Amino acid sequence: MCCCLTAILSLLLLLVSPSFAAEKPASTVRIADYLAVFDLEVVGQIEQSLSRPLSDSVRREVVKSGKYKVMERGQMDKILREQAFQMTGCVAKECAVEAGQLLGAGKVIIGSLGLVGKTYYLSLSQVNVETGETEVVEEEMCKCEVDG
Repeated sequence: MCCCLTAILSLLLLLVSPSFAAEKPASTVRIADYLAVFDLEVVGQIEQSLSRPLSDSVRREVVKSGKYKVMERGQMDKILREQAFQMTGCVAKECAVEAGQLLGAGKVIIGSLGLVGKTYYLSLSQVNVETGETEVVEEEMCKCEVDG
């Protein structure tokens, strides 16, 4: 799993690189500067419990990049609950865009973690909430053990 975490970090650096987000003075923060990271969808024979820690790693790396104002998971849950929006089963891009609009985010990161044999597949997508366009897609695979 160690190499999967390394892969996540590498993918994040690509997702939030300067070519995708220009530096902005702190006083001019706009909706487009806010980014929401949704929990990874777990596909196949993977423990659901892996989703949250890996999603949290994604959030931390985006925060460390300094390119976006990242919404906290608890705040996202609170806002979506108030709006009676159900994230359960919400994995399609259209659903994430709708949730991003309710959250007031300019971009969202969605993704999945899958397992085929002993190979983990990680996919992350950065989606523009206003246009619904997928701006970046990165995928990585790791042939490793969960506790490796």
